[in-house]
Amino acid sequence: MGIPIGVVGCGAHAQTVHIPILSQSDQFDLIGICDCDEKKLELVGEKYQIRRRYLEFQELLNDNEIEAVVIVTPESLHHVMVISALRCGKHVLCEKPMAEKRADAEAVAEAVRASDRIFALGLNERFRPEVQAIKQLIEKGELGKIAYLKAGWLNNWQDWSLDDWHRARVASGAFTSLGVHLLDIILWFIEIEPDGILGWVHRRADGIEDIAVAQIRFGRCLVSIEVGWSLLMERDFVYCNIFADRGAALLNPFRINRIVRGKMIDVTPSLPVRDSYLTSFRLQATFFANAIRSQKPFPFGWEDGLKIAKLIDGFYRSVATGEEVALN
Repeated sequence: MGIPIGVVGCGAHAQTVHIPILSQSDQFDLIGICDCDEKKLELVGEKYQIRRRYLEFQELLNDNEIEAVVIVTPESLHHVMVISALRCGKHVLCEKPMAEKRADAEAVAEAVRASDRIFALGLNERFRPEVQAIKQLIEKGELGKIAYLKAGWLNNWQDWSLDDWHRARVASGAFTSLGVHLLDIILWFIEIEPDGILGWVHRRADGIEDIAVAQIRFGRCLVSIEVGWSLLMERDFVYCNIFADRGAALLNPFRINRIVRGKMIDVTPSLPVRDSYLTSFRLQATFFANAIRSQKPFPFGWEDGLKIAKLIDGFYRSVATGEEVALN
């Protein structure tokens, strides 16, 4: 029998990823959902035949049959909901970021340490086969020392008024909502503490932060990040390019080049990258279930969330002052 689980938040991301995967999983039994939008709650509940539908988060937490929850709400609510769920004895998988502010992330860390429940931070990008392949090359030293890493998430223009979930994400700012995905794999690839961060943002006439650019120093390695919500492009474009002294690795399109006997050689492995996005979420759910059953920590947790929150915090302090903020 699967682990009884509930999903908090029935927006676009929950409907396209978490709910379909959990409803088809042999490891979980999706028995409850929660959303403050009653119409959306009923539509999703009917589609997936989920009978327990809660308008209030606390009502779902009071359901003693639900052992675990997945939090897929706007970023600003994550830390409060994680802490509440842990205190109510639920295992928690929370979408990134764990918190938008460093102090809130530290509060989550304290709650996790005080709990005997499993806390999993949803860093699904790390489960993508191409990302794992690059990680292995870096760990083996086959690319050499990383000198420069450039990453971006550039969304094409869209009518944000169509979806409450997208409107909520936009309100959090481009760097918090989009940049966090890039910060996740950058920190995983580099694995040393950042020294400093410099940030800039562009705001629309209505005050929404729609473009953000950051430069981060990791020792002698320089990282550049660009994110945007509404650029005049034909499609969204997400990329991460890593340049080291003995090779380079590119995500989207996936490609690995190495210097062999003085020549640049394409050594890209053959991987099933076409469906890697959904595959990453399926693997994430599997690891979450295994952690609950074994009572062993999930691979990525509050420590990773705190590192990301520190960078987000430093970024906005830099934006406010116009100067680089020291991090180490």
